[in-house]
Amino acid sequence: FACFHTLSLSLLFFPVFMTTPSSTSSSTSSPAPLPAKPVSETVVTMVKMVLQPHIYPGSDALSGGILLKWMDTVACLSAELLTGRPCVTASVDDLQLKVTPILGNVVTLVARVNRVYNTSMEVGVSVSVDPDNLHVCKVFFTFVELSRGGKVVLPQVLPITESEKEEFELALERRKYRLNYFAKMSETQLPHFYNYTGRKLSNMTIKGGDVSLVSTELVLPPHANHHRTTFGGQIMEWIEQLGYIIASKVCEGKPKLLAVDEIHFKNSSGVSDRIVLKGTVNHTWSKTLEVGIRVEAYQPGATHRHCNSAFLTYGCTSDSSNVLPRLVTQTETDNRRSKKALLRRAIRYERSAVRDQCRYYGNAWDAAASSSICEANTDQLLHLYKASVNWEYLTTILTFSNTEITVVTAEVGGTLCFRATTVVPYAAPLVHSLVRNIHERQRWDPNCLQIKILEEIDSDNTIFSYSLKKRPELRKDMRLLLLCSSGVSVVEGEDRFTVAYTSLLPSSVEEERRSITAEVRCSGFIISPHAPAPGTYGTIGTAR
Repeated sequence: FACFHTLSLSLLFFPVFMTTPSSTSSSTSSPAPLPAKPVSETVVTMVKMVLQPHIYPGSDALSGGILLKWMDTVACLSAELLTGRPCVTASVDDLQLKVTPILGNVVTLVARVNRVYNTSMEVGVSVSVDPDNLHVCKVFFTFVELSRGGKVVLPQVLPITESEKEEFELALERRKYRLNYFAKMSETQLPHFYNYTGRKLSNMTIKGGDVSLVSTELVLPPHANHHRTTFGGQIMEWIEQLGYIIASKVCEGKPKLLAVDEIHFKNSSGVSDRIVLKGTVNHTWSKTLEVGIRVEAYQPGATHRHCNSAFLTYGCTSDSSNVLPRLVTQTETDNRRSKKALLRRAIRYERSAVRDQCRYYGNAWDAAASSSICEANTDQLLHLYKASVNWEYLTTILTFSNTEITVVTAEVGGTLCFRATTVVPYAAPLVHSLVRNIHERQRWDPNCLQIKILEEIDSDNTIFSYSLKKRPELRKDMRLLLLCSSGVSVVEGEDRFTVAYTSLLPSSVEEERRSITAEVRCSGFIISPHAPAPGTYGTIGTAR
C-alpha cells in the first residue's frame, strides 16, 4: 500500500506542522537605552520603477540582485528609524519570489521592525508590484546597531494592531529557526541514504568544475556607507549577478531567480577591499538548480577572510519540456555540496510554513454539505496519486522492522510531497479495516499520543483530533484536527481501498484555534491487492 502526505514544508516523513508561537517574550539583561516605539513608527515605504538599467540583459525581468539591494536598503532605513543610529545587516532569512517584476512595473517595498531582542532586531520587508498589486515576496532581515564600542542594547517596539502582534509572536519562531540553521546543516543531518538512480533525467550531464566561475570586485565609496563599510545589499547584488551568469550556462533559456537561502554576514568589508566571489552549481533538479557562492574579502598582501556564503535557486524559463542535465559529482566536496543542497531545500519548506503560519489551509466543515466535503477529501488523495506518476528525482530505501519502504518526493503545485510504498503479507481488506479504524490507530501508529473522536458522520467518515508524541526537535506537542474518509475507488482500472485525511478549520467544529498546532492538507493510504511494480517512479514537473 502507498501512504501519501502533502507537505507545506519539508519535515520529511511527517505531516505539515505549524507550531503556534508562544507568547513568551525574549528576556533582556539590561533596560533599553531609549523609550519603546510603536511598530507603526518604524514603517518605511520605498517606491521604485523598473527601468532599463534594472533588468537582465536580453530580458524585461527585474534583476534579482537589484531587488535584493532595494530590500536591504529599505530594511536598513527602518532599523535606523528605531535606533536613531547607523545599523548594519547581520543576516537575511531565505526568500522565495512569487512574481518577477518586469520593465515599467512600479515596485513598492514596505519595511517595519517586527521585534527587538537585546542587541539585534528583526525587520520585515514586504514587496508588491503594480498595476495589480501582486505580492512578490516577504523577507526578514536581522540588523544590529553599528558601534565602535561593541554591541548596543536596542530600544523595544510595541505592537498595537492584531497583525503587528502576530508578527511579534512569529518573530520568536523565526529566530529559533535562524539560530538553529547551522545545526540543521551539520554533517550528521545530511540525507546520506539517498539513492540517485531513481531520477529520470536527460541523457546530458555536466560536471561541477564545468560550471564554476570566480569574479573579483573592488569596493568603492559608492558601495559603502558613511562608516566605509560595504552595504549588505551591494554584496547581495554582486552575488546574484554571478549566480545568474552561472545558471545561464546550464539553462537553455534565461534563468529566473526563485529563492535565496539564508545569508549570514560573518565578517565585514570596506572601501578598498577586494571582494572575491566563487560560484558553482551544487545540484540540479528537473527544472531548477542551486548555485552556491562563497564571498571573501582581502587587502593586497593580506589573507582572505570569509564574509558570507549564499545559495540561490534558479528556474528555467525555457518552454522546452527537456529536463536539466544531471550534475555529476566527482569529488567528496561535490558530493557534500549536492547533499546539502537537498537539505537546504527541505529547510526552505520548513521556514515557509513559519512565514505562512497565519494562513490556515484547513477546510471549513459544513454539516449540510458533508457529502461533498467527504467526496472531495477522497478525490484530493486520488488526484495526488495520479500526480505521483511523474514524481521525481530521489528514491530513498528505508528499512523499518525488517520491512523495506520506498520513499519518493516531489513538488506538486509548489508544495513538497512524498510517497512511501511497502508490501505487507496481509490481505488488502484486512489492512484497510485496520487503517480506517480510528479507534485502533494507536495499535499500529508509534507516533500517536492520543485520539479523540469528535463526530462520526457515518461508517466511512469521521472527524477526530490527533496528537503526536512530543519529539525532541519540537518545542511543543503537535495536535491536528482531521477528517477521515474511507472507501473503495477505481484506480488504474482496478478497485483499491482508500483512506484519506485532510485538516478542518477548528472554528467550524467548535475547537479552540490555539489548541491546533499542525495541519495536513492532503494525506492518506491507497491499498492495492497487488504489489507495486518496481521502477515506476517518473520525473518531476516544473518546480515553483
